[in-house]
Amino acid sequence: MNQIEQDVKKNVFTIERFLVLTLLVGLVYLFLLPPWQQNDEPTQFEYVWLGANLEHWPEKGDFNPEIRREILASMVESRFFISSGILPDLMTISPPADIGVSQLGAPPLYYFWASLPLRLLKGTDLLTQFYIARFMSLLLLVGTVYFTYRASQLLFGKHLLTWMLTAFVALLPQLVYRMTAINDDSAAVVSMTFFIWMAIRGIIRGADWKNWLGLPFAIVLCVLSKTTAWLALPFGILALFLSTFHRRQKWVWGGLLIVLAASIFFVFDVSKSIPAFYYQKRRDVQHALMEKAVDGNYVLVTDRENRGFYQVIDKNQLLEETHLATQKITAGVWIWANEITEIPFFRLEFNGENLLPVEKVTISQKPVFLAVSTSAPQDFRTAVLRVDIGDVNDNIKIYWDCFVLIPGDHRVSNPPSTKDNCQRVNWDGFESENLIRNPSGEEKWFPFRYWFQKLLSQTFRFTSADIFAIVDPPTSYVYFRDAMFYLYRTFWGRFNWGTLPLAGERPYRIFVVPVFLAFLGNGIALFTYWHRKNWSAVLYLLMLIIAGLLYTLYRFAGDWHNYYLLLPQARYFFPNIFTAGFFLCTGWAVLMERILKRSKNSGYLLVGFVAVFLGYNFWAWFTIWKYWYR
Repeated sequence: MNQIEQDVKKNVFTIERFLVLTLLVGLVYLFLLPPWQQNDEPTQFEYVWLGANLEHWPEKGDFNPEIRREILASMVESRFFISSGILPDLMTISPPADIGVSQLGAPPLYYFWASLPLRLLKGTDLLTQFYIARFMSLLLLVGTVYFTYRASQLLFGKHLLTWMLTAFVALLPQLVYRMTAINDDSAAVVSMTFFIWMAIRGIIRGADWKNWLGLPFAIVLCVLSKTTAWLALPFGILALFLSTFHRRQKWVWGGLLIVLAASIFFVFDVSKSIPAFYYQKRRDVQHALMEKAVDGNYVLVTDRENRGFYQVIDKNQLLEETHLATQKITAGVWIWANEITEIPFFRLEFNGENLLPVEKVTISQKPVFLAVSTSAPQDFRTAVLRVDIGDVNDNIKIYWDCFVLIPGDHRVSNPPSTKDNCQRVNWDGFESENLIRNPSGEEKWFPFRYWFQKLLSQTFRFTSADIFAIVDPPTSYVYFRDAMFYLYRTFWGRFNWGTLPLAGERPYRIFVVPVFLAFLGNGIALFTYWHRKNWSAVLYLLMLIIAGLLYTLYRFAGDWHNYYLLLPQARYFFPNIFTAGFFLCTGWAVLMERILKRSKNSGYLLVGFVAVFLGYNFWAWFTIWKYWYR
C-alpha cells in the first residue's frame, strides 16, 4: 500500500475539516426532518425536559401534564399522525396525554447531557428546546468522529484507511440521521467508540496510566448510556488483560479459550434439562421422568407456575403432507394428572385461530388418549401447537405425552401405535412421521443458570429455549431471515421510525455490491497482509462485531408463534459502527490498492470516497424531502 500511503499525504482533509463537515451534514438532517419523527422522540424529549425541570432526577411514573399536552399539540402540528390518519382531540383528551412509551428508568447519561442547556432555557418555547436537544445529540456525533479518527490512527497511521474510516462514520446517512435525533442511541455510540479507542490503544501500545484510567472510565460511560453498549463490560476486561500482558497476548487468547469453554458450565445448568423445540413466554418448559410415559421416559409437565407451552409446526412439511391427504389432519395426545381435574384441551392454531372444536376435557390419574380430526387451511402463515391450562390449584400437575399430528382423518377412539419416542406413528394401518417434533419430550436442551437468566433479562425477555431456537429452523428461520434483511436495510438508510425506505425502485440492491467487495477484500487481506497487521487488535474487533450482531439479532427474539412482533433496527447495532466501518473500509481499500497501486491518481481516492458519500447523503435528503415536503 506504499503508493496510496504516499499520495494520501497530499489530501486536502484534516481532522478539523472532517469535524466541520460532520457538523454541517448533521445540521441538514437536524432541521430537514420534522419534529418527533425519530424513534420514541416524544418520550425521549420528555425525559430530557423532566431532567432539566424537576428538582430530582426523573423516576418511573413522573410526568408533567402541561408539557405532555404541549408535546402532543406539537406532534399534531408536525403531522406526526399522518400515517395513521387518526388525530387526537386536544380539547377532550384527559391528562396525562399519551405520547408513547415512557423512557423513564433508562440509563441516565444521554438525558443528563441533553438536559444541560435546557436547564438554562426554562420558559423558552417547546420547539426551541427540542432543536437544542437535537443539537446536543449532534455534538455526540462529532465526538464519535473524533474518537474514530484517533482509533484509526492507532491501527493505520497515515494510511488512506485512517481517513476512509473517519469519513465513513462521519457521512453514513443512517448513522448521522440517528445521531441528530433526541435519543440515547447517540450516547451509546459515542461511549462505545471512545471505549474502542481506549481498548485498541492498550492492545497495540500496552498498558500505561492513560489506559488504566481511560478504559474503566469508558466502560462506566457505556454502562450509563444504554444496554446496547454493555458489551463494553466483558470486552473491557479482555482489553485490560491484553494491554497488561502486552508481550504475552497469545497467552491471553489461549486463556480466553479456556475461560469460554469453562463458562459453558457456569452459564448452563448441565445437571438439568428442558424439552427441545418447546417454548413458553419468560419461562422454560418443564419435563420429567415418569414410569407412566407412553413411549420413552419423559413427559411434559404443566402446573400453576408453568401453565403451558407451544411448538411452531414445520409449515413446509405440513403443507406437503396435508396436500396429499386432501387437507385432513388428526391431532391427539396422551394426558393425565395427579388428581381428577378439568382443563382446556390443547389448541392447534393456524394464523392464531384454533381449529380444534374441543374446548375442555376432564382427566384423571390414568393416562387417556384424546384426539380430534379437522381440516387444515390450504394457505396459512403460522401453525402452532399450544397448551394453556389456565388457572389451576397449586397442587395440580398435568402430564402430556406423545403428541400426535399426522395427515388424514383417523378414528379418534382408536389410539395409534408409536415407536421411536412417538416420532413414527401407525394409525389405522396408515404409517407416517409425526409432524410434532420431539413429541414426548425426550430430546433435551440445557437451561441457563438462575443468575445468568436474571442478568440476561435486563436486556432480553426470552428463555433458555429461545437461545437454542437458532437450531430449530421451523421456529426461528423467518424471524432471523427478516431480522437480517431489516438490519441490512436500516443500516444503509431507512428513515422516520424505520418505515421510510430510500427513494427509488428496490434501492437496497445497490448496496449488495460494496458489501460483497468488502468481504472479498477482507478475504484477500487475510491471506496477503496477515504478517503486517496487529492481528490481536483485528481479532478483538472481529469478536466485538460478531457479539454486536448476535446481540442485535436476538434483541426481539422470542414470541415465535407470531414469527415476530418487532425487528431489530441498525440503531441497536450502531455502537459497533467503528468495527463495521473497519471491516468494510479495509475490504474496499485492499481492492483499491490492487486496482490502482500503479496509478498516479491514487491521491484523489479519498476525495472520490468523500464525494460518493456526499452524493449518498443527497439521496437520503431527497428521500426525506420528497416524503415530507413535496
